[in-house]
Amino acid sequence: MDFKLTKTQMLQQELFRKFAETEIKPIAKDMDEAEDYDRELLQKLRKSVLLVFLTAENTAARVQTF
Repeated sequence: MDFKLTKTQMLQQELFRKFAETEIKPIAKDMDEAEDYDRELLQKLRKSVLLVFLTAENTAARVQTF
């Protein structure tokens, strides 16, 4: 059985990693301590394709947008 990621999956992985490093990591501690999330962060997710990937994974609809 081959467990290697496809080219598309590798691109998605890198996209999520970059977003997490640049947008989430700098404010994660503050959000955790406040027990709240940054609404601007959610807006950034909505503007990016990341939210499309997240919702598509939770439903049967597979949406690929690059």
